[in-house]
Amino acid sequence: MEVSSFCVGGARSASAGAREFQSRFNETFETRFRLEPKGGALAAKVTVRSSGSLRLSHLRSSHQMTSLMPGLASPMKAQFLLTLQVEGTSIVRQHGREARAVPDDLFVVDACKPFQVETTTVVLKSIYLDAGVLREALPGADRCTAVAVSTQHGAGRVVRAAIEELFDPAWETDEESVVRIARMLPHALSVVFAPHLKDQAPWSRDDYYRERIKEFARHNLRDPRLDTRFIARSVGSLGPPLT
Repeated sequence: MEVSSFCVGGARSASAGAREFQSRFNETFETRFRLEPKGGALAAKVTVRSSGSLRLSHLRSSHQMTSLMPGLASPMKAQFLLTLQVEGTSIVRQHGREARAVPDDLFVVDACKPFQVETTTVVLKSIYLDAGVLREALPGADRCTAVAVSTQHGAGRVVRAAIEELFDPAWETDEESVVRIARMLPHALSVVFAPHLKDQAPWSRDDYYRERIKEFARHNLRDPRLDTRFIARSVGSLGPPLT
């Protein structure tokens, strides 16, 4: 796996340093996040581990707020951010939900829709998951954002172990194993969030395809080919309604 890092802090002005770090972060992870320091200058370091489409982020940061930049939809890759809280506390907000994540909790946010993650001084391990892959394994993924889940027991502990393995430097020589572990995560998350989804309204395959259609349309509004046939070909054959 390729490993790189970049940081902000020291004598540079708070605004200039934060802007440069934000720009580098968004370029690296194909996001459009806004990172705002809280209570002083931003001091942060991120170590990036990547292999093909797999990207991992090990972030150490002072008190800050991360959110989605406002504006029109961008051509950014549709992805979810799976985060393990290693140190500190994060307040996560999305889709009208709010959760408080403490060490050994994990949470998910949709990186393409409005969200806020406000932290104390933290250490976070994050994995960028393809939105389509996660929704296929976990059709209720959009109802699991901004929900903190403990990794102290059960399936949560399995996911934490997998995340820690992905960040283990020893795996640098075995990229195939790293990719296989990453592919397992969406399916493990379907078990982790099952208790939460039981308390929610039922979510069908129709809901899953509806979200895929809406997401595709939002990102292709300026395409002159956008019509029902183009959407059907791009999203896939929907077939009859599922019951």
